Amino acid sequence: TIILGSKASAPAFHRFASGLGGLVPTNELRYYSGGLDVTEYESDGALARAWISDDSDPNILDAARSVIVFHDVTWMPDEINTRKRHVGNDAVAIVFVDKDSPVAADIDLEPAEMRQNLISGHFGFVTIFVSPFAQNDDFVRVCVRIRKHLPSALRRELMYFVENEIVPTVDAANVVRGIAIRADLACRSVLDTLPPPFPCLERYRILYQLK
Repeated sequence: TIILGSKASAPAFHRFASGLGGLVPTNELRYYSGGLDVTEYESDGALARAWISDDSDPNILDAARSVIVFHDVTWMPDEINTRKRHVGNDAVAIVFVDKDSPVAADIDLEPAEMRQNLISGHFGFVTIFVSPFAQNDDFVRVCVRIRKHLPSALRRELMYFVENEIVPTVDAANVVRGIAIRADLACRSVLDTLPPPFPCLERYRILYQLK
């Protein structure tokens, strides 16, 4: 609720998020929108955060070779259900932990398999925490954790991503984006091979087809 109910964010988060991807009009994400509403109703917000590959023309989204859409709740309407409809169905979550956040305490001491997901739902297989140091703005901690009680094949694959890392602040967005991409691909590849019954497999496939 703390994350989904966010109405403001620190300048450090905005600097980090800007490195993940720029802001583009949601209605221009016609080729790939990450499930966001691209109609004139703009029910998920007028702007979305997206990364466009360097070999693409940033002014022509339809011709982009690679586009990654981030569900940035700070640019979505305030309704929690609207935000959870997207964030709650993501395989990978990126959580920026501000210095004063109640989530900030000892994230790097959290077990590899999180005691409890920050966002309820069947997804959120991987959570990437990004936490600035209180006394040094030049570096941030990047801590990667996975969800408890995953199927053994998925758990085995995702355990490779579990880590505590200290990276320069200027490189943090690129590092985190790379981890998120690889973790999401790992989730997709393993889920497609799991035999039923797997509680969210059918739901995942339907959502994947809609994106």
